Amino acid sequence: MSKDAKGGVRFSLVLATVHRVTELERMIASLAAQTYKNFELILVDQNSDDRLIPVVERWKGNLRLIHLRTGPGLSKARNLGLTFIRGELVGFPDDDCWYPQDCLVRISEWFDRFPEYSLLSTCAQDETGDEVASRWPLQPCVIDRRSVLMTCISFCLFVRRQSVVDAGGFDEGMGLGSGTPFQSAEESDLALRVIARGERGWFEKSISVHHPRKDPASAPAERAFHYGLGFGYLLRKHHYGIKVWLYHVLRACGGVVRGIFRARLREARFYWNSARGRIAGYWHKPDPIRSKSRPSSGLSSARG
Repeated sequence: MSKDAKGGVRFSLVLATVHRVTELERMIASLAAQTYKNFELILVDQNSDDRLIPVVERWKGNLRLIHLRTGPGLSKARNLGLTFIRGELVGFPDDDCWYPQDCLVRISEWFDRFPEYSLLSTCAQDETGDEVASRWPLQPCVIDRRSVLMTCISFCLFVRRQSVVDAGGFDEGMGLGSGTPFQSAEESDLALRVIARGERGWFEKSISVHHPRKDPASAPAERAFHYGLGFGYLLRKHHYGIKVWLYHVLRACGGVVRGIFRARLREARFYWNSARGRIAGYWHKPDPIRSKSRPSSGLSSARG
C-alpha cells in the first residue's frame, strides 16, 4: 500500500450537508467503522441553525473531522471543503449515503494497483444489495466522454487531489442550491474537465457504496425539470452533438411510456419533466464566463 499523504491522511472526504441529521449520523458511523483509518472528514454544514453541533461533538474525538459552515449551494460548499483537503484521494459522499466497512481499503488498493488513473467511479447499492440506478454499464469500463454520462454520480466518485485542483473544482453555477436553473450534473461536469486534461478515469462495477433507492414517482415535478435542465446544459456546455442529446431525451421519453404502461402516472410525469428539462437545458447557450468553474478562493493552494 502506498504511503499516506502528509499527516497520515490519504483520503479527504468532503461531505456537504443540509437538513439531514439521522442519515448523516449513519454515514459518519459507517466511516468510524472503516477498516482503513487514514482519512479525514470535512463536513460542510449548510444549515442555518446549530442542529449538527451535537453530532460534531459526538464524533470529533473518534475521527479527523473538520466542521465548516457556509450558505446554500452544493458546489459552493464542496469547493469550500476542497480548500481544506490534505489527502491524496478525494471523495464526495452524500449525507444520506453510507460506506461498506471495507470501502476505503478497497478504493485505496485500487488506486495503488492503477497509478495511471486519476478518477474512479464505483457502483451504488441500496440496503438490500440491489443497484440503485439502471443507467450503469453492465461491465467495468473506461470513463470517456460517452460513458461519463452513465457512470458518474458524486457520492461514487473518488479523484486524485491534484486532479481536482487542476480541474478547478466544481462549477458553482451547477448543482443543488446553485441559484441557477441547473440543479444537477455538477459531478459529471467535473469528471469531464478531468478527462479533458488527458487524465484517465475508470468505472469499477465490483466496488460499491450504499445509497437509498429513490422512487421517481415521489420526486416533485419541478425538481425533475431542473435536474433535466442541468443535464441538458451539461451536454451543451461540453459540446455534445444533437445525436447524443436526442438519445438522452428519447431515453427519458421511454420512461414516460413505461410509466404510462404500468399505470404509474406520477413516474411518467417525472420522466416527462426530465425530458422537457433536457430539451430546454441543451438549448440554453452557456455564458462563457459563468460556465467556467468558479471555485472558492484558495482552492489552488489547498493544504496538504
